[in-house]
Amino acid sequence: MALDFNDYFSNFLRLVKGTKARADAVNALFDQVETGLDKLPPENELNRSTRNYAVDTGAVNAYAIPAALSHISTAYQDGQEVVFLTANANTGASTLDVSGIGPAAVTLNEGSDLPNGTIAANSLVKVQWNTARNDWQLYGVFEITNSVTAFAATILDDNSASAVMDTLGITTFVQTLLDDVTASAFLTTLLLRSTSANEGAAFIGSNDAGGYFSGTTVEAMLQDLGEATQVGVEVMWNGSTAPAGWFEQDASATDMTAYEDLYDHQGSKFGLNAGFTATFNATLDTANATAHGLVDGDIFEVSNSGGALPSGLTAATKYFVITSTANLFQLSLTLGGAAVNFIDNGTGTNTVHNEFLLDDFRGRVPRAWANGSSNDPDAATRTNLDGSGGTAGDVNGSKQPSAFKTHVHQIRGTGSGAGSQSSGFAFSAVVLSGAGTVAPMPTGSDGGNTNETRGINNYRMMIIRY
Repeated sequence: MALDFNDYFSNFLRLVKGTKARADAVNALFDQVETGLDKLPPENELNRSTRNYAVDTGAVNAYAIPAALSHISTAYQDGQEVVFLTANANTGASTLDVSGIGPAAVTLNEGSDLPNGTIAANSLVKVQWNTARNDWQLYGVFEITNSVTAFAATILDDNSASAVMDTLGITTFVQTLLDDVTASAFLTTLLLRSTSANEGAAFIGSNDAGGYFSGTTVEAMLQDLGEATQVGVEVMWNGSTAPAGWFEQDASATDMTAYEDLYDHQGSKFGLNAGFTATFNATLDTANATAHGLVDGDIFEVSNSGGALPSGLTAATKYFVITSTANLFQLSLTLGGAAVNFIDNGTGTNTVHNEFLLDDFRGRVPRAWANGSSNDPDAATRTNLDGSGGTAGDVNGSKQPSAFKTHVHQIRGTGSGAGSQSSGFAFSAVVLSGAGTVAPMPTGSDGGNTNETRGINNYRMMIIRY
């Protein structure tokens, strides 16, 4: 009579029909059945498909699954799958040890080591044993580093960007979408290639070889664009109000703290607001002004009239408020820095200004700064016409009133009347008659009487970037 053998049950005793069986023989048979059933997964594991699941108990880059997976106890089998919950993220090449059989490399699909961050902490990871490579193969992750490197190398040194577009499938997509074999319309639309229509555009400028713009050219254009709109740039604006990000240059008082970048650019050379009076205490290094309204971090300048600022403080200097209270504050040269120490309380009237004035360009024309040259013979007498105590002399931002260059006129007299002369002569006034009486000689006007000498002009608003 044949005996029954399989992986779960080995029957060394066959019961014969119609015969009596000894109790110990029946019990032995049941023990063999129980042993076979013990080899099967628990019902809950079968229902949840968690037969090959366990929690990682290893370290960084050295994952480990305990002997809980007892069915994997002697050797890894080709195609064997394991799912585990990680305890740590990987920082580089990693291994996995299952049931103490021994650590083996965890690799990407093509066999390369794991890059940093491939596996996250507290994440489910599925691997499968690859006998040919003797490693655990990570599901669904491919090596992309080389592709990215090639992509970057191409886009940085490829005028037409054709290889990049081919790599990304853009060329084929555009050719199909636009029915355009060369994708030329697509490139022109994106301004990656110039045409006769856009060649003169201010932003585009001239193109590189082949009608395309290289990465270097595009970078230069973007840099030029950024510099053209940096804080302090002035332009003429054909509008009635300044656009967002710009101020009309109309002598407005402007908050130093809110517009610190513009203040840093031009300072107070066009003047300061009226501000408020403060007294200084050299013993405490404090400024006292009732309900001054300043808070820590606010920016201001100090000025003096009728005396001198406290020793240690200087006009036209940027200060920050620190340790402010309702009526007191201290001064610092840096945001949140140490208090400025001054030796005395100063004399006269000391004023705190937290607003600077914009230039007043309304109704005026600009003139290039002489900057030490002799191109403006009256540069030394330039001043601030607004009376706000701004810059004067050969300094960017100073102003000049209207004027005529000193000159003489020639007239020819008729030879009659006191002091007259019948031949040409130079004069500054005409002697009329009797006892040396003189009178000015008015000049004629073109287009009616006017209050200034001017050329034909069009109004524009002068604005400044803040």
